[in-house]
This record gives sequence, structure tokens and C-alpha cells, in this order.
Amino acid sequence: MTKLRIASFLLLLFIMAGCGTKKSDMIVGNWKFENATFDEPDKNTPAELKSQLDQQMNAMKEDMRKTYTWKFNADGSYTASYGGSEYKGKWKLSPDEKVLFTAADAGSRADTCLLLELNQKSLIISQKDHEGRASKTTFARK
Repeated sequence: MTKLRIASFLLLLFIMAGCGTKKSDMIVGNWKFENATFDEPDKNTPAELKSQLDQQMNAMKEDMRKTYTWKFNADGSYTASYGGSEYKGKWKLSPDEKVLFTAADAGSRADTCLLLELNQKSLIISQKDHEGRASKTTFARK
């Protein structure tokens, strides 16, 4: 009976420890592109052009699955790789851990992404482009 109590107590501690994991700790590591979805083009876009855009997006996503990765480091730095190019910068989460901020070291790019989901297996972010169209991008832990 004592062994059962000890096992139950240890299980409870393990569960409680998992509940307290901060997202800023969970994001640290290597992530590989899995998928992306985008808002539909303007309703006035001709069907033929929409079809071409879909084909281009599917080809781009297939290429991204092969080469697009992020590595978030505990010190707040990151390395993103895509198509043979590497980009370095800094990252941080908002105090409520619902927004991811990234800024490239070269100063060429800064992004703000909503953190839709983050767990030990997946990272899902959403952001808007310069025209206000939203995208949702899913990464899997490597």
C-alpha cells in the first residue's frame, strides 16, 4: 500500500511540474516546417488566377518542407534556415506568452506572430502580411 501511495504522489508531482512549463522554455529547440495555410485571395480574383496561385503555394510549401527550419536558443537568439540561406536574430515572447517577436540581426526584418499553439511536439503561429491577409504556419519539433 505504501508503494502505491508513493507512486501516486510521484505521478501527481510529475503532472504538476508539466503544468507549470513556461512557453519560453518550450519554444527552445529545433523546429521544422510542416504546413501553412493562407487567407483566400480577393473575391474578385479570377478562378484561373486562383488556381495558379494554389499551384504556386503548393510547390512553395513542398520546398519549405525540405529546407525551412528554426532553432530557438535559450539566450533569446535564433537561426532560421531556408533554401540554403541562414538568418540569425533575436526572439522573445510577450509577457502573457501569446505573441512571438523576432528581429533579424541584419535589421532587415522584424515580425510579430500570434502564438496559437506550443507544446512539446508542435509550434503553430499566425501572422498577417502587408495587405492584412493572415497565414497560419505549423512547425514540428525536430
